[in-house]
Amino acid sequence: MSNSSLFCSLCLLFSLVSCADFFEQELVIPQPEFDKLLAIYTFISNEDDTLLIPVSRNFGILENNPDSLYSVLDAKVEWIEDGQAPLVLPLNAAYTPVTNFWSLSQPLKAKTGYTIRVSHPDYPTLSARQVMPGLVPLDSAVYDPDGPINSEGIRQQQVRFSFKDPADEVNYYEFNLRTTYLDRFSRGVDPVTKKPLYDTVYRKGDIFLNGATEPTAKPGPLTILVSDQAFNGRAVTIGINFGAWQTVDDIEAIMRNISYENYLYKVSRRKFDDASSDPFVDPVILYSNVQNGIGVFGLQTEQRKVVK
Repeated sequence: MSNSSLFCSLCLLFSLVSCADFFEQELVIPQPEFDKLLAIYTFISNEDDTLLIPVSRNFGILENNPDSLYSVLDAKVEWIEDGQAPLVLPLNAAYTPVTNFWSLSQPLKAKTGYTIRVSHPDYPTLSARQVMPGLVPLDSAVYDPDGPINSEGIRQQQVRFSFKDPADEVNYYEFNLRTTYLDRFSRGVDPVTKKPLYDTVYRKGDIFLNGATEPTAKPGPLTILVSDQAFNGRAVTIGINFGAWQTVDDIEAIMRNISYENYLYKVSRRKFDDASSDPFVDPVILYSNVQNGIGVFGLQTEQRKVVK
């Protein structure tokens, strides 16, 4: 071997050793700075007889965050009705996640403001305020097994909600259909026959929806969101469609009058869920009405009618 060949071989060997040392080095990524904030996620209706307000916190993108650390158990949670003294909600460990709990002596009052305030020495004081929407009477809800035909030529089932929208105010509605279904879960294997054993239980579950007759509606798989911009102050009938393939023995029709902030959050959540499965769309930021914190606080009035 010539001296030049030997020199080249030695240079190649040293370069490979250097590369190996480089790739064996531990790369330390600095933790990005972020504001530590409290978080709440609470929706309350006129039908609720308890206040359940779990408190959690945010985490850094590289921070270890086991489920056991999400709940902030030593925060002070206050519920404030307009014109009334703050009510401190005690912690109740019987719930999962552990939550702050209070039994209501009466339903929340329509057109009344309510504030949640959460304080902790390690975080900024969180607050969120809502005004309880008024009850919009549901005049009727009618089931039609032979509803409209969709764009694919398939017959739909339909429930039609009829009501009078209040004039001179903006209202936001959410429609939902529920049914009773049979659920079963395994409880082992029969020791003699070696066949699986199941227990069955009846549960209430949401019906999968296929849009609505109101052109301005924002359809989702389980609920339909509607603003009254197209029918303010008028009597209206809105049909909620679902596929004929869904066999239902009973139907509970639910109409909610939801607050504006409640509506904005649910619209953004729907866009967020749609975007999360598509890597080519712009990211969606969830709407939040919480000051000095993250999350959402929403109020709603609701009515139910059994239509089948």
